[in-house]
Amino acid sequence: MKRYFIDGSTLYRKGFNGKTLKYLGKSEAQQVMQEIHAGECGEHQGMKRLYQQLLSVGYYWPTMKNDAYNFVKRCHMCQVHANLSHKPPTLLQDMRTPWPFHT
Repeated sequence: MKRYFIDGSTLYRKGFNGKTLKYLGKSEAQQVMQEIHAGECGEHQGMKRLYQQLLSVGYYWPTMKNDAYNFVKRCHMCQVHANLSHKPPTLLQDMRTPWPFHT
């Protein structure tokens, strides 16, 4: 079974579900990720959701998963509104075991 085929001057790949996925170059991929990540498809979703959106819209390139991870990692808005760490500012002190519970 052929996975890749050309229609006109465009390269396509057959997805696992049978859907045809358009093969994108590096510059096109960056533009599409920007549009999907901050556009109407979803507002600043995470790496897994961005990857799923790219596949569902019908795009593919070999480094898509890593590119989505790096794109979300570099997104300023995602970093500003990310979950905050609730760790205390100082190291926690260990408590000595009270005598009745000493083993």
